[in-house]
Amino acid sequence: LLLISSISSNLAWSQCAETPVERVLLMGDSWAAMMGTDNSINNAFTKWGHSNYKFYTNSVLSENGTETVDFIQPARLNEIQTQLLARPTIDFVHISLGGNDVLGQWNKNWSQAKTDSLLDSVSARLVFIMDFIKSVRPGIRILWSGYAYPNFGEIIGDQAPFQSSHPFYATWNGMGQPNFTQINGILNYYSAQMSSIADND
Repeated sequence: LLLISSISSNLAWSQCAETPVERVLLMGDSWAAMMGTDNSINNAFTKWGHSNYKFYTNSVLSENGTETVDFIQPARLNEIQTQLLARPTIDFVHISLGGNDVLGQWNKNWSQAKTDSLLDSVSARLVFIMDFIKSVRPGIRILWSGYAYPNFGEIIGDQAPFQSSHPFYATWNGMGQPNFTQINGILNYYSAQMSSIADND
C-alpha cells in the first residue's frame, strides 16, 4: 500500500505543465457568441484529449444578431485579419453566419425563385468572407457550422393567445408564421447549398 501510494505521488508530481495553443478562431452570430460564453470548443478539446488546444474570439468577432452583411464591413474584416496575423497557431476558423439573414428575411409564401435569390446573395457574402480569410492565411481550414432546428413554429405557435409576447414573435410573424417543418426545410435547403459550395472549394 505504501509503495503504490509513493508511485502515485511521484507520477502526479512528474506530469508536465501544458502549454496552451490557440487553434480555432470563432466568429459569427449568437451561435458563436453562446459557444464563446459557454467555452464549448475548449470543453470539446478537453473531452477528446487535447486540453492544451484553445479557441479565440471577442465581442467584435462573435455578436448576437449579426448577419453576413455585418462581416463584409471593413471594421470586421480588419479584426479578422488582425487576429489571424497575431495568432499564427490558429489553423481553423469556425463560422456561424447566415441564419439571421435567412430567418430575418425569408417568408414561407415566397416563390422558389425569390427564395433562391435570397439564398444566393447570403451564400455569396459568405464566400466573400471565406475568401478573405483564405487570402489572409492561405491553407487555413474553415468550418461553417450550419443551423439546426429553430423551433419557432412549435414554441411560439403553441402559446396562443399570448404569441406576441414571445421575444422572437416579430421574426416568426415576418416569415408568415411558418411551422417548424417549413423552417427546418428552408434551413436544410440553405445548408445543402453551402455543402455544394464546400464540395467545390
